[in-house]
Amino acid sequence: MKKRFISLALTLVIGSMMVGCMENKNNSLNDTNISSQNQVEKIPVTLSNIANKNMEDEVKTLLINNGISDENITTYIKYINDFNERVEDKSLLKVDFVTVDSINGLYNSIILTPKTIDGGMTISEINCRLAAFALFKDFVTTKGKLDADNYLMFDIEAIDSNPIVDFSEEDKEKFINLFNPVDIGNVKDQKKIIELIKEELNKREVNIENNGKVSLINIYINDEFENKMFVGHSVVMIENEDEFIVLEKYSAIDPFQISKFSSKEDVKKYLLSRNDIYGSDIKPILFINNEEL
Repeated sequence: MKKRFISLALTLVIGSMMVGCMENKNNSLNDTNISSQNQVEKIPVTLSNIANKNMEDEVKTLLINNGISDENITTYIKYINDFNERVEDKSLLKVDFVTVDSINGLYNSIILTPKTIDGGMTISEINCRLAAFALFKDFVTTKGKLDADNYLMFDIEAIDSNPIVDFSEEDKEKFINLFNPVDIGNVKDQKKIIELIKEELNKREVNIENNGKVSLINIYINDEFENKMFVGHSVVMIENEDEFIVLEKYSAIDPFQISKFSSKEDVKKYLLSRNDIYGSDIKPILFINNEEL
């Protein structure tokens, strides 16, 4: 279980594909695995995996300057260090900022040593949603208590069993309200689907209040078998002077990233350049702070 270790059970849970936070590296990142109509444009991206003290300090300063609490910054850096320390070949991590031609396939060679508990059971990793929530949770309020959908099974497993995850009951309820999928029935029209997502978030009273510089971007992806839109990837974007900075965990078994862009439109192009978010006739939908991006 030392190499690529997301369970086959995930395929059954997700339905028709494995995407974003729940990516199976053995089969998700090659252009040949998606249909011709879903071939994506290669988007160059300048990124770092925050793999040394200088980059860590740069990220801390960025977060402090944009209103992220010391506690949440400490949690996020702990997540990063925990992951990077378990990468077998650390030379594969991008220490400083480098520009790559495309994000797809970038991390295929990275092997992560998993965490286990008594009996050898593998503990679920921090994924993109948990990473984004660590930074953004203080800007979010929700009401009501939902049962977590199967799409969040590995998130909840990490919350309950990963020793570096420390959620209060309020955090857990907020997380589920924010990331539980949205039923869309037989609706296929994208505009109507966007309205259904907004209505469901309003029903859960998901409200976001921040300083206008820090945003949560969620990529909603369609499961055509379950008729649901689920958050297949989640990132935090910070408007920093003349740059747009994206902080993300690329997938549960891929590194953390900080990426730099010159415009919000470039961020959107980058997020839509992932091969693993396609597979349905309903295209991925990006939401930024509860509104369509």
